[in-house]
Amino acid sequence: ENRRAKLCMDAIYRSSNYLQSLAEEVLLIRQVEDGQFSLDSEYFPIEELIAEIINVYRTPAAEKAVQLRYLVTARQPSVKLNRLATKIILSSLVDNSLKYGPAGQTITLSCLTAQDRIELVVADQGPGIPEEEQERIFEPYYRSDTADEKPRGSGLGLHAVRVLARAMDGEVSLESQSGGGSRFRVKLPA
Repeated sequence: ENRRAKLCMDAIYRSSNYLQSLAEEVLLIRQVEDGQFSLDSEYFPIEELIAEIINVYRTPAAEKAVQLRYLVTARQPSVKLNRLATKIILSSLVDNSLKYGPAGQTITLSCLTAQDRIELVVADQGPGIPEEEQERIFEPYYRSDTADEKPRGSGLGLHAVRVLARAMDGEVSLESQSGGGSRFRVKLPA
């Protein structure tokens, strides 16, 4: 009885956190798109933010036997970006990989720096995205025909990634093929 109550409490807690995050995300995106809000930058350690994202998704990943990995290529410096926008970008990409990818997969996060730019990469072993849909998945509320039986989200995740990356003078790109996993690259001035 106590275990069941704890499971219910955990589910309520996760749901309320999800709704709060979604509301904040929608508000931020709307303000950025309407030009009412510019994203201030601050210095923060990017490795710390990546560790935070992995920690947030550790339980849902474990429920699907998914391994979250941070591939350290070299010691990463502090970056000057909007922390909330960067967090939303990484969260959205990891969440997407978890939702649409198979149980037992590995999701790898990595960070590369070159001159004055940083590249955040989230790679998964999911079903991949057909070439004809690769641009459309960034549209708000777009639903892939191939994802009919997959869990539904807000339809804003990848749209948020693109809007927030562009608001920080960056860009997001995708390497994927049907059945071959996906690799999202977010390039930002650091």
